[in-house]
Amino acid sequence: MIDTIIPWLVGAGFMLLAVVGAFFRGKSTGKEEVRQDVAAKINQQAAEAAKVVRDVQNENRRLPPGAAADLLHARWGMRKQPGGGK
Repeated sequence: MIDTIIPWLVGAGFMLLAVVGAFFRGKSTGKEEVRQDVAAKINQQAAEAAKVVRDVQNENRRLPPGAAADLLHARWGMRKQPGGGK
């Protein structure tokens, strides 16, 4: 009787090993895909940021001397409130 059970147990062990191996391989593959997606998004954001930097630099090169500082102050500088308040 034990002689007939042992081959079944060995077969079940191999099947369990195959299922566990497939699970961990799939889990590893999923992590790699997530890493690749994140890296692609980071690269895309870096490319977009570099384009914005180039656009700003090109815009500043076309301005007359001193106009870039005036433009920055006009867009981002603190404006005085009427009546001398903050």
